[in-house]
Amino acid sequence: MKKIMKVFAVASLFALSSNAFAIDGWVYSGMQNGKGVWTAVRAGACAWINNSNGDEITSRSRIISKKKGDKIILRPGQGISDC
Repeated sequence: MKKIMKVFAVASLFALSSNAFAIDGWVYSGMQNGKGVWTAVRAGACAWINNSNGDEITSRSRIISKKKGDKIILRPGQGISDC
């Protein structure tokens, strides 16, 4: 289980550093004040926001966009994955 979490953490870090990365209707838009910004490319786009403490995920929240252009702002220690 820890190996899966480590792979997920590495994938999350990659997602924040890639400029051409998309997750189920969300596209990485860049950084704003040290936080990652993701923008919905369609209404109904779905994503999971993962809060982590080191290697383990402590909580998850499901986000569904109401309209195109909705934004998700990720703080350090948070990751994003598709639904």
